[in-house]
Amino acid sequence: ELEDGARYPVRAVNEQAITAILLRLTRKTERRVCFATGHGEGSPADRDERLGFSGLSDGMRREGLSIETLLTIGRDGPPAECTVLVFAAPSHELADGEAESLETYIRQGGRVLFLLDPGTPQSFDDLLAAVGIAAGRNVIVDESNRMLGADSFVPQVDRFRSDIFRDRLRAAVILPVARTMRAIADREQETKIISLAGTNDSSWARMDTTEAPNQDVQFRPLTDEPGPLSVAVQATINSPKASGQVIAVGDSDFATNAHIKTLGNLDFALALVGVLAEDASMIGMRNEESADPQRPLTLRADQTRNIFWVGVVILPGLSVLAGILVGGIRRRQRGGR
Repeated sequence: ELEDGARYPVRAVNEQAITAILLRLTRKTERRVCFATGHGEGSPADRDERLGFSGLSDGMRREGLSIETLLTIGRDGPPAECTVLVFAAPSHELADGEAESLETYIRQGGRVLFLLDPGTPQSFDDLLAAVGIAAGRNVIVDESNRMLGADSFVPQVDRFRSDIFRDRLRAAVILPVARTMRAIADREQETKIISLAGTNDSSWARMDTTEAPNQDVQFRPLTDEPGPLSVAVQATINSPKASGQVIAVGDSDFATNAHIKTLGNLDFALALVGVLAEDASMIGMRNEESADPQRPLTLRADQTRNIFWVGVVILPGLSVLAGILVGGIRRRQRGGR
């Protein structure tokens, strides 16, 4: 309860819930995340496992943020109350004038998070290019870190910008069917672009495609791009009056209900919002989530093979061998009978 009489209920007696309430009480202004939904984007209220983003929005609310949806982006941009504007998996082109409106909004200090899969409508890629970000027309392949039950087109991201995330992101993130995001070389001088997250050296980008093939693929030295690869970038556009920011990630599936509880996906998604909202308290690992008994166990294919060989082949084999040795010793002690 605040001195002015405002009250906020604590709906669960645990560390995360109480911390979220304390953060809300001590913030001078309300932090609001606005999800655009007029271009076929996923909805923060949709609890569908494959397409919904309700798990992400629930995580934001636990951090003390409020959620709003926007069907259209007007000529003057999103409402001033929006701390962060999110485009999650758009499937339709921007309407006439929306790209110009959004670019103006960004250059006047707006904060926007783009979660854009391979094959995203071209107008979104063009908007990113206008602020100095090159969205790759490719699909990332990561065979060495292939997850159990997944194919090679689910790269694992374990490299995070330490000065931005303060070394607080320690769990890897998986991006089902992702593409590269990087800076355009001839960007404007007032624009600063840095890579926030990337894949390992063994990954590579299959170029000139926006869909994962239905078969195994091989690296083509003269065509494909070797790793490590940048999958998330931050662009800061400085102007005399304001400093706008854009974060673009080459995948949206990692934040859907199907994958938000996998490894460090939720921590990464909330950290990106925290960077844009300039809220360092949102960057870090969440102990309550990691201890969730319903949180799925995630294994790589090589870990599964190791478990199979140790649990099904090696240990039973050692047991059989031990039994043979013990039987031989006993027969020898009985005089060969």
